Amino acid sequence: MPSVDNNETIVRILHKYWVVDDQIQITAFALRQGETYISVNRPAIDTFPSDVSDFVSKHADYKVSDEGSLTYRQASLDVSAVRNIKVELGQLSADVSVEVEPRDAHYKSL
Repeated sequence: MPSVDNNETIVRILHKYWVVDDQIQITAFALRQGETYISVNRPAIDTFPSDVSDFVSKHADYKVSDEGSLTYRQASLDVSAVRNIKVELGQLSADVSVEVEPRDAHYKSL
């Protein structure tokens, strides 16, 4: 499987409950039970605008308003920063490996 370049930016489309008082909550990046990956989009892919528009139109909880607009919120992350994530609690450090890989999906920008 081809890899995503370290210099690329990825985008997480934010659910309305993941932003409180204009602050992104940690739940925006938490794995749910049984999940092995967090879905993000790739603005560098030419289908990004249509992929996001289609997704948001089908998932109302990702829209900012209910007035027919497809306005949404997103968090942008550099791939290199994601790959270099470290998990530490005090003096303890978890052995974490994070990879950013494209996958075959309905949306090309996933």
